[in-house]
Amino acid sequence: MRKTTYKKHKFSLTLIEVMIALVLTGILMSFLWQAYFGLQKQLYKIEEKKAQSLEAIAFQERISKLISWVSKEDPLLYTVENRHEPKMLIFKAEMPVDPDPDFSGPLLCGLYLSESNELCITEWASEDKVRSEVLMEKVSSFDTYFYEEKKKTWQPSWPENSKSMPVMIRCKVTKGSTTSEYYFFPSQHLGPIIYPKPKV
Repeated sequence: MRKTTYKKHKFSLTLIEVMIALVLTGILMSFLWQAYFGLQKQLYKIEEKKAQSLEAIAFQERISKLISWVSKEDPLLYTVENRHEPKMLIFKAEMPVDPDPDFSGPLLCGLYLSESNELCITEWASEDKVRSEVLMEKVSSFDTYFYEEKKKTWQPSWPENSKSMPVMIRCKVTKGSTTSEYYFFPSQHLGPIIYPKPKV
């Protein structure tokens, strides 16, 4: 009987097959990189929007508190605007207890847009002692409007000699192509709440 012998053939790839495999791997890798960078861009946009939202919430809460602390006994709120300085909202607030005693009690405050495009709040304890805080960065424009209760209209400014307080204050803040509006409600225009006596 004849013994049949089988030759073991070694598996090998041709040059064309290797090139096709490399091309397919390159295409797959390019798709993966595009998906990765797209995901990174989306995450960056989400983080940017989150930071903007937190900044807007912080601004709303900070100014709402300060406006609510406007002195009830001696209310003072007005705007200052001239050619050499930016428009500023000035008001006197009854500040709570502060680690620095000079910044406790009635203080003059100013809300304005600085030359470096930062929306700032400044507190004056005295002429020499000033404290400033940046509320928003990269602000291209800032404006304020005041709702006059008698005329039922919005006014671009509020005079210093006014004996009344505005019902609402609207702040218009522009950052890049986005414009946001914030509303604040001074409590001085509200009268006391009187409840009717219960009938016996």
